[in-house]
Amino acid sequence: KNIEWVFNEWSKSNLLKSKGILLAVGPKSRDDIGDILYSRLQDISTKSNDRLIVRLQTKNIHEYFQLSDYFILPSKNEGLANVLLEALATGMPCIASNASGSKDLSDLGLPVFTFDSNDVNSFINAIGEATAVHCKENESISIDKLKSLFSFDIIADKYIELYKYLVKE
Repeated sequence: KNIEWVFNEWSKSNLLKSKGILLAVGPKSRDDIGDILYSRLQDISTKSNDRLIVRLQTKNIHEYFQLSDYFILPSKNEGLANVLLEALATGMPCIASNASGSKDLSDLGLPVFTFDSNDVNSFINAIGEATAVHCKENESISIDKLKSLFSFDIIADKYIELYKYLVKE
């Protein structure tokens, strides 16, 4: 998911001098046998003067969302990530790599600020854009827009339309 890149860049760039704290919750991969990634992130974290924090997976991610100002999804390859939709549902601006699903949400006018994967300047610019527009008024607009595009009823109706179209063919 590319979280190690974010941790490394956060720790060695001017981002660490900001007041921002980067919290990684559940950085686990199917490929991470023996929690090697978690251990590497912990190592980076211990050198960061409490600006990088790693927590194991949780069933209550929404609690972390409520404590956060922004959500970062640095994945190199991703479809439409459920966790991105979950973060948007809280009204929180999201900073995400230019993977297809993230870019699509940004193009729809949702507060998803994209950056080129592994490009620290692009990442810093996306953070700046998100910071510039983040306010409580935008949160409720974002939630309303997300519901109008992705609520259960809307998605169910789109599937029904698709099935009807496919049956006609």
